[in-house]
Amino acid sequence: MLYKMYKKFILVCFAFLSFQVVAQEQIMFEQQRLNINKYGMSVLGSWAIINIASGVALSVNNNNLYQKKFWQMNAMWNTVNLVLAAPGLFMALKQPEQSLLWADVIKEQNFTEKIFLFNTALDVAYITAGFWMYDRSKYVSQNNERWKGWGQSIIVQGSFLFLFDAIMYGLHHQHSVKKLPLLSPSTNGIGMVLNF
Repeated sequence: MLYKMYKKFILVCFAFLSFQVVAQEQIMFEQQRLNINKYGMSVLGSWAIINIASGVALSVNNNNLYQKKFWQMNAMWNTVNLVLAAPGLFMALKQPEQSLLWADVIKEQNFTEKIFLFNTALDVAYITAGFWMYDRSKYVSQNNERWKGWGQSIIVQGSFLFLFDAIMYGLHHQHSVKKLPLLSPSTNGIGMVLNF
């Protein structure tokens, strides 16, 4: 009788410790995802601030219309980047909830990867539009310097975003593949996660 009670006690202790370890793994995994986003949004925000400041400074009193339009577009484009980076950084600075389930952690991870992958494809469209605008500058008689400056700026900004989003996707995907456990507890029991 005493042996059975001792056995149950050990089993309950083991189960409790197992769930504590799993909960800590979930929190650590989520914290690492947030850290990747924090560094990424810091880079994007810094790029935006530098481009806004230099864009405004170099477009004011610039007599070369092409350069003026190039720097103006850099400033305008990066205003949007800053608007996106600020809330992204704010969200990345929060602490993971202690009551996270693996299902929620995995869902957030997959969503983050998909966002950066989608943005990478969107960046190709930006670069293409920039080349179209730059090419159009050769064939229009009016505002050709504006088309040229804006087009070249969008090529530069789209190229930066392409590298940024591709690197962020790669970092998140690598984090997912290396860190996600094969077997994860979920709300319905234990599920298997296969990473490719």
